[in-house]
Amino acid sequence: MDRRVRTTAAAVALAAASFSAHAQMQGQFFVSGNAGMSYNYDSDIDKRTGAAGAVRAGYEWQSGAWPDDRFDFGVELGYADLGKAKANTVVYEGYYLGNVEAKYDVHPTGPTLGGNFRFRFNDHWYVFARAGYMHMQLKLNVSVPQYGPSAHVTRNQSTDGAYAGFGMGYDVNEHFGLGFGYDSYYGQGRYQGIKYSNSSGLLSGFAEYRF
Repeated sequence: MDRRVRTTAAAVALAAASFSAHAQMQGQFFVSGNAGMSYNYDSDIDKRTGAAGAVRAGYEWQSGAWPDDRFDFGVELGYADLGKAKANTVVYEGYYLGNVEAKYDVHPTGPTLGGNFRFRFNDHWYVFARAGYMHMQLKLNVSVPQYGPSAHVTRNQSTDGAYAGFGMGYDVNEHFGLGFGYDSYYGQGRYQGIKYSNSSGLLSGFAEYRF
């Protein structure tokens, strides 16, 4: 057989096999919502926990029809609200003024873009992992009660960051599932030459709908 004929036949066979494998992969869109508690890991924070949550939507490729799809992978776009963390700090302003107490809170939020993977070890139960990019927005409120309501400053800063998480879920049926997980978020940037960062975790339950 001519080499060109063999090469063409091999290419056609490879393309056919690739198309067949692709055809076996199925996919679904999904939307999900998380609700739980956040924990701020920054060392200066006094009140570290707060109500927090996230929403996500995306598309997931599946290795087969539910519940025989043992592994799935997908892309996701979302938004996370990591709640407020609060702190008190003492600012020393000299002998006559003494110590002045300042209160502040930080509220990290922002959109996310990433990928996810799940492994189904049972017809209904699965474990998952996800990771990606977060455009973290930090809202910082600082006040000095001793100086009255006018001694209040609000700053909004944006920074690039990342997130990663893992958890376990249970599919009630092909379209609806419940579960729980833990996600870690981190952002770092500079403001007027000063380096700052924020690290928060989110422990939450979630509900997911696939269609």
